[in-house]
Amino acid sequence: MAIAVFAFSTWAFAIPETPFEDFCWYDGKYAALLLLLVTVFLSRVAPLLTRD
Repeated sequence: MAIAVFAFSTWAFAIPETPFEDFCWYDGKYAALLLLLVTVFLSRVAPLLTRD
């Protein structure tokens, strides 16, 4: 569940016209990069969390 919350938050950060635009520290240029990094990270971590 924690991974789902993390992934959803990253997706919400990267969508156009995001609510994060109201914050002064938000910069849309980095949203796509963050989304890419989180996607790669989660794809690497997912096999470690599966039960055999």
